[in-house]
Amino acid sequence: MILGIDTSCYTTSLAVVNEKGALLDDLRLLINVPLGKRGLAQSEIFYQHIKQAPLLFTELFSHFNAAELTGIAVSVKPRPLLDSYMPVFKAGENFAKTLSAALRLPLYETSHQEGHLSAALWSLGAAASSIGREFLAVHLSGGTGEILRVKRGQSAYLVEICGSCDLAPGQYIDRVGVALGLPFPTGPYMQNLAKEALGGMYKLPQAAKEGRLFFTGPQSACDRLLAAGGINEAELALAVLENIGNSLKTAIAYHIAQSGLKQTVVFGGVAANEQIREIIGGQIGGAQVLFADRKYAGDNAVGVAALFTANGYKNK
Repeated sequence: MILGIDTSCYTTSLAVVNEKGALLDDLRLLINVPLGKRGLAQSEIFYQHIKQAPLLFTELFSHFNAAELTGIAVSVKPRPLLDSYMPVFKAGENFAKTLSAALRLPLYETSHQEGHLSAALWSLGAAASSIGREFLAVHLSGGTGEILRVKRGQSAYLVEICGSCDLAPGQYIDRVGVALGLPFPTGPYMQNLAKEALGGMYKLPQAAKEGRLFFTGPQSACDRLLAAGGINEAELALAVLENIGNSLKTAIAYHIAQSGLKQTVVFGGVAANEQIREIIGGQIGGAQVLFADRKYAGDNAVGVAALFTANGYKNK
């Protein structure tokens, strides 16, 4: 059994996956962000991980004997690049190194993005078998908005960024959501608010240009609407989500045409949004678009653990 550890900007996560890829435990605690704030400093998030992780370890080891573990896997940086670094991941890395030394177990290191990719493929189950060794992937979260060309190996990914955002889609959603008085992270609240809208009241500028995404323009348009007052909150929430979905669809189509690849996997917390999934789901430009299961689209340690099992990418 592999214990996975992930300490991201939003969630403290532990998971245990056995050698056949079956999920045995999945524990998560959200980072607490006070109402009205759009995020926290890295030092504050690190401190919350230090407080929260022991609670999760206590619960985890009430379910399992530590002697049953065969390895410790941990995300130690945001992305699979040499210069990728973020302090919050040091919390998980330190816990993992301590457990590895104390239990005399092998330590497997990966990146947060590779954990997301692994969780997405794992959650797809049998559908993942149709995905080739090379494919497109779209990472949509509070800190990342990237279209990737991915080559996968047994326990690592070679990732090339082919499309990027000037403002992560999750940041775009959170900036508007916080301005509307919603709790942070605002994604689920924006989704529910948008369901009350009929649509069509607000038209935000298209954000896609030659495979890149520029969400600062639409977000500034939202700021102007909010400053003018008299806003219909549900209609604005829907306009933001549709703007993201339609812009993504255009950008993904561009990269499908450029690459010739026939599968696109979409993951990250924003990929759980119902409105965005409806817009870009199915097929784009003759290529299949697959989403991570909603439960495993956001931050989790399941993919971190599953990446290092003998039979990775198998669903529970």
